[in-house]
Amino acid sequence: MKQAICFGLFGILCFSCPLTLVAAPIVIDGDVPAEGGYRLVTVAEGLEHPWGLAWLPNGDLLITERPGRLRLIRNERLLENPIAGIPKVYDSGQGGLLDLCIDPRFNDNGRLFFTYAHGNVTSNRTRVASATLKGMILENWRVIFEVSTAKVGNQHFGSRMAWLPDGTLLVTIGDGGNPPVRLDGDWIRKQAQNKAVHLGKVIRINADGSIPADNPFIDTPGADPFIWSYGHRNIQGILYDPLRKAVWASEHGALGGDELNR
Repeated sequence: MKQAICFGLFGILCFSCPLTLVAAPIVIDGDVPAEGGYRLVTVAEGLEHPWGLAWLPNGDLLITERPGRLRLIRNERLLENPIAGIPKVYDSGQGGLLDLCIDPRFNDNGRLFFTYAHGNVTSNRTRVASATLKGMILENWRVIFEVSTAKVGNQHFGSRMAWLPDGTLLVTIGDGGNPPVRLDGDWIRKQAQNKAVHLGKVIRINADGSIPADNPFIDTPGADPFIWSYGHRNIQGILYDPLRKAVWASEHGALGGDELNR
């Protein structure tokens, strides 16, 4: 299915997920008023399952396509050829090339970060990789983190990323899927409560993939030191709120059970 990126007067609409750009910080503690007075302008068509967006400092827009392509919009035009250098991804169901973000020091190092599904239908996991953008080519692709437990099926990879002010990176990891998907004789989704594995967690890493020394469970016996938060289903939206100095995450639930968590 081909899809489009639309730019509105107040932001971007991408596959029904709005990102709103505002001129000044606004804090609303009560009900959020309905927005109005906006219009949509289509600037790119023909995208296949666009999943992640990242603005470059020069105004170019990078977009991941889930089947495994990195596309570039320049001067409101989608370039025909993808950026080269993306390795093979597990493109099935919810899996594929997923999120991307730019290094906070991108102007100095040209580095991008990606999340993607790796493996096959019987053994797959979420990975995080970094690479350097040189024109229309990615160089020095390096896997800096991967989920410790392989799973089956093509559900719940999580995969959103957000930088914290201290330069560490949060990455969301899905719980592995709905029943009948199982692991070790039980529903795989119960692994979200198991602090020994990465499934159903938000992990926190340094830019090189190492473990920050102040991660919350680093001194907890039996807990994986990468874990920053646990007990999640499938977070596919996360950001740092500089006004409240808090992290917000949108967690996809079954049968309408979506959550916005602080």
